[in-house]
Amino acid sequence: MKKFAFLITLLVIFLSGCSISNQKLAKKMIEKYSDNQNYVTLIGEVIEINENNAVIKCEELNDYISYEDELCDYYIYSDEFVELEVGDEIKFTTVPFHFYNGHKLPIVELRIDENTLLLFEEGKENLIDWVNTNFK
Repeated sequence: MKKFAFLITLLVIFLSGCSISNQKLAKKMIEKYSDNQNYVTLIGEVIEINENNAVIKCEELNDYISYEDELCDYYIYSDEFVELEVGDEIKFTTVPFHFYNGHKLPIVELRIDENTLLLFEEGKENLIDWVNTNFK
């Protein structure tokens, strides 16, 4: 019985630590994503696309994340399906920063030529909502 109580206590401590860690991560992410100065607009080529997950070749990314090569995984923060095809040249807005929690770089604005597929305000709001839902 003592072993069981000890294991339960350890489990509660571990889960409390995870919750506190997620809250700290959420706070850092909200701070980063709330500041418009942290966003940059880049040009890239769609290499792979699966729903809102995209692999984009972007040579400019290396100017912001030195350890990242020109191919990077992104997630498009749109409530609507964004129709892209392999080979499309896109102009997109992102925060070039990894939080090392497994999520992809966010795309909060997306354009092909003069067509806007995702407005900045909408994408940014969706990104912040995602953080609030998944990390708090």
